[in-house]
Amino acid sequence: EAWECIGKIRDWYSVQGKLDGNKAMQPLYATRTLHSCAMLVCAQLLLDQAQNASQRLAKLDPNHADYVFYKGKVDTARYYVHNLVPFIMTYSTMITSGNMSAIDSPEDVL
Repeated sequence: EAWECIGKIRDWYSVQGKLDGNKAMQPLYATRTLHSCAMLVCAQLLLDQAQNASQRLAKLDPNHADYVFYKGKVDTARYYVHNLVPFIMTYSTMITSGNMSAIDSPEDVL
C-alpha cells in the first residue's frame, strides 16, 4: 500500500505540472514528498536487513552472542513498519487532497 501511495504522489506531481494555475502547490508539499520517499526507502532497507537477520536467527541458538543483535534487526524493522510507514499514507492523502488554502490566503494575513 505504501508503494501505491508514492505512485499517487508521483501522479499528482505529474498532473500538477501540467496545470498552470496549480504549479504553486508543488513547493507546498515538497518536504512531505521527500519524507514519504525517504520513509519508504528506509523501510525497504530495514526489511531487507530483517529478512537476512531472520535467516541467521533460525540457525542460531538463543544463547549465542549474535542472537540479540539479529533479534534487534527484526524488531527494529517491525517497529518501523508499524509506527512510521503509515505516515506515508497520511502524507499521500494530504498531498493529493488539493488543499489550496495556503495559496488562496491573501498575503496580508501574514
